[in-house]
Amino acid sequence: MANKSTLKKGKKKWFDIYASKEFREQIIGETPAYDINELKGRAVIVDIGKIADVKKPNARLIFQVTEVKDKGGFTELFGYEIPQSHLKRSVRINSSKIADSLKLKTKDNVEIIIKPMLITKGKAARNVLKSLRKVMIEELKREIGERDYIEVLMDIIRNKIQVSIKNNVKKIHPVTFCDFSKVQRRG
Repeated sequence: MANKSTLKKGKKKWFDIYASKEFREQIIGETPAYDINELKGRAVIVDIGKIADVKKPNARLIFQVTEVKDKGGFTELFGYEIPQSHLKRSVRINSSKIADSLKLKTKDNVEIIIKPMLITKGKAARNVLKSLRKVMIEELKREIGERDYIEVLMDIIRNKIQVSIKNNVKKIHPVTFCDFSKVQRRG
C-alpha cells in the first residue's frame, strides 16, 4: 500500500523543456513532474540534428535544467557526446585508434572532461601513434585554453576544433576521423 506522502501529491503534469540561448530557446522536449521545481537539475539528451543545422547524425547534446519559470524548465548546454556504437563502427581493419581522456580548463576557468579520438588511415607504428597523441593533446590544450566553455562546445558542434587538430596531425600520418566521444563540464 502506498504511504500518505505519495497519495497527496496528486497527478503528474507535463512541463516543457527549452534549449539554451545559443539554440534560440526552442522546445527540446517535455517531462512529467508533480511540481515545476522538480525539473531543476534534470538532464536532457537531444540529437544534434533536431536543434542545430549540423550534419552529425550520431552526435548528441546534453542539456541541464538550471532555471524554472511558469511555462517550463530552461536549460544550459552541459555537454556533447557520440554514442559508443558509432565510434566502434568507425574503426576499421588496418587502422589505428588513438583515444585519450583529459581534464582541461577553459578561458573562463570551467573544468571540462574531454575525450578526443583519432583514427588513422592505415596501421601506424607505435612511435607514430605516440607523436600523433602528443600533437593532438598540445593542439587541444591550446584550442580549449583560448575559448570560453560555451565557445568550446559551439566550435565542437561546428567541427572547428576537430578540423584544426586534424590539419596539424595529418602532417605526421594520414587521419580519417577526428572527433570527441565526450565533452562535459566537470562536476
